Amino acid sequence: MVERLSGDLLTSHHQEFYDIALLGTWDWNISKNQLFWSDKVFSIFGTSQQQFKERYESFLDFVHPDDRADVKAAVTESIEFRSFYQIVHRIVRPDGQERMILQRAQHFDQQDGHHMKGTVLDITNVTQADKEGRKQAQRSHAINRITKLLMDNKPLGKLMEKALQIIFELDWLDIHHRGMVFLANPDTRRLQVIAQHGLDGTAVLTNCDNIAYGYCLCGRLAASDKDEWLASCLDHDHDFVFDGMEDHGHLIFKIKKDQTLVGILNLYNTAHQKASPEDVSFLRTVANTLSGIIEIKTLESMLKERADHYKRKSVYDALTGLPNRAFFEERIKEIENDSRRYDKKFSILYIDLNDFKKVNDEIGHDAGDHILVEFSRILNEVARDSDSCCRLGGDEFVALLPETNRDMAEVLANRVVDGTDVDLDFNGHKLKIKLSIGIATYPDHGEDGKHILKAADEMMYKAKKKVKKKKKRALVVSL
Repeated sequence: MVERLSGDLLTSHHQEFYDIALLGTWDWNISKNQLFWSDKVFSIFGTSQQQFKERYESFLDFVHPDDRADVKAAVTESIEFRSFYQIVHRIVRPDGQERMILQRAQHFDQQDGHHMKGTVLDITNVTQADKEGRKQAQRSHAINRITKLLMDNKPLGKLMEKALQIIFELDWLDIHHRGMVFLANPDTRRLQVIAQHGLDGTAVLTNCDNIAYGYCLCGRLAASDKDEWLASCLDHDHDFVFDGMEDHGHLIFKIKKDQTLVGILNLYNTAHQKASPEDVSFLRTVANTLSGIIEIKTLESMLKERADHYKRKSVYDALTGLPNRAFFEERIKEIENDSRRYDKKFSILYIDLNDFKKVNDEIGHDAGDHILVEFSRILNEVARDSDSCCRLGGDEFVALLPETNRDMAEVLANRVVDGTDVDLDFNGHKLKIKLSIGIATYPDHGEDGKHILKAADEMMYKAKKKVKKKKKRALVVSL
């Protein structure tokens, strides 16, 4: 880690650095490659004058290997342009301890050659405090980002996936980019994976997709009184282990609403790597935040399902499952507007079940209901995906056919006639589906949907009269 500072920045913080620690000084005779350090420099570097060879290369030996190339480049540039030298970099003391230092220097020409004279300041504590400050800010930002997922309308699983991604973006958090979020089902006492990251196509995901309380680490935590499980390696508590599985640890946290388990957060980390108390505390906060999201989104989903249920009841017929009159009236407005705008035709089949009252009176309403249900099924089967088949009420139905002229409507009507030419068995009774169908087409038979429906209704009554005279099971009449 190397940071090259501007002169202005260094000057503005000059007094602050003095307040933190004493400065060490050094003098490097570049011409003779002789380097002299003050006692404070030796103290900062954790060595002694007796152990130090007074050469530039000896200084470089202390520079952290990852920073050495940058330090050498900064020195070379400063010498070439006789520019002010200032840099922040790491050193490694003989005892292995890393320190962060700030160096600055000027160039001088003296009788014995070209010199660089400078100072060394140990800023490790300042850097660590700044680093912790940034980590705390990132923790707060991450929690805020996860909390804001509540504003997203995506499914709960997608929100949990995004939460995992936010966690894995924190490069200082010592975890692998692998993890899962489970939802808990207290009735079945099982955990269901709702989101995962980094486990696509793995045996782990296949095996852990739906696990029982008490099985493997996540299940054991779910069945226990603990709130978290910090596993350092593969051990006897891992019920699922396959050949070739790399050793790893887990950071597992309960997701709870009050004292009720609603899920599990399971993250992977390096084997035998102990998580810091700060990281564990942060992940506990993440789990608590996920609890709130799961609670609210589950409630929203339940309310939506309930609203959809009532909406469906309001526009669908409870017996047959077909759309009802309210649906038909909205749908015909849409098709009418579309047909008028793009100069298209549409047709309506108006269908009445003949002798339906007789079946109800002689055999019973259950038999009548059976005919209604079976006819609705057949009507849906022969209709196209773009058609809307609706029950207007009683024994009257309509089929709304967009982009359909009279000839095409007659083809569909005859398919309905043919499809209903079956015997229905009901408690030993052979039932027939008898029907009359009237057809009308926009704009040939009316200026709007209301008039087309009326025209189709009139044709249906004509078919009804003819079917009685001719004693047929079904008949189609069109204008």
